[in-house]
Amino acid sequence: LTPMLAARMPPPSERKHGGFYHYLERGFLWIEHRYAQLLGWTLAHKPASMSWEEAAAVCDGGIIALACLKKADPLRGRSIVIYGASGAIGTAAVQLAKHCGADVTAVCNTKNLVRSLGADSVIDYTQDDFTKNGETYDVVFDSVGKHSFRRCRGSLRPNGIYIETDLGFMWHVPPLALVTRW
Repeated sequence: LTPMLAARMPPPSERKHGGFYHYLERGFLWIEHRYAQLLGWTLAHKPASMSWEEAAAVCDGGIIALACLKKADPLRGRSIVIYGASGAIGTAAVQLAKHCGADVTAVCNTKNLVRSLGADSVIDYTQDDFTKNGETYDVVFDSVGKHSFRRCRGSLRPNGIYIETDLGFMWHVPPLALVTRW
C-alpha cells in the first residue's frame, strides 16, 4: 500500500470483510503485487512486530532517494558526495549509488554505519566541511536540505549535478509574501 494509505488504515483485526478498507487494501495489493511481478521484484510480508505506521515509513527514504538519484543517471563510474548520509534518505542513497557503480563519499557523523552500507569514504561533518576540502564531485546530493547550491558549487566538477531533497532555507517566504499581501 502507499505509505499515506497504509498509515491511515485500521489494523487488520479491526477491518470488516467486505468493508471499504478490505476492498481498498485488496485492490491496491493486487495492483502493487502485479506491478512488482511484471518488474521481477520480490515482495515481503510486514513483520508481525511492526505497526502499520512503522511499515508505512520504511519505504519513504528509499523512494525519495531513488527519485532524486534518477536525475543523475547514469551513476556508473561517477563520484557522488551524499550529505546527510546517515538519515533515511541518505542511507538509501548510499546503497543505491553504490549499487549503480558510483564512487560514494558519505558526509555524516556515524562512520561505521555508512561504511557498512557501501560508502567508499566518509567525511565527519562535525570535523570537516566537504565544501571547503578542495575535492570535486560529479554529483552533490544534499539529502537533508542543509546546503545551498551556492555553497556547494565549488565542489561540483564541470557539468556536475546538484540534487537536494528540500527546497532549502526559508523556501516558504516567497509564497507567504504572495498569499499575505494586503
